[in-house]
Amino acid sequence: MVDQMRFQNQDLVLRVSNTAKTSVFDINDYEPFIEALCGNRHYQKDAIRAVLRYFLGGRYSNLRELAEENYRSNHALAERFGMVDPFVKTRFWRKIVNR
Repeated sequence: MVDQMRFQNQDLVLRVSNTAKTSVFDINDYEPFIEALCGNRHYQKDAIRAVLRYFLGGRYSNLRELAEENYRSNHALAERFGMVDPFVKTRFWRKIVNR
């Protein structure tokens, strides 16, 4: 029988750091808009905040940096792909990064 590895979907999702350069971006400036847009849908607020931190937070200059940071901190990604290069070079990532 062939060994199989199983992963939860949430283990393979890239996480955007909660830290942002406050000199560049302050999430509080967007909170009234996020609140008006989302109401009580907290999952939607969290997703919008993550996207804003990724694009405006000044921590990542490209998607590869986010992927590499997640690879180093997420055991499931390391277990699934073995090394960082196969993870970043998967067909899915090439399509996104090269856009």
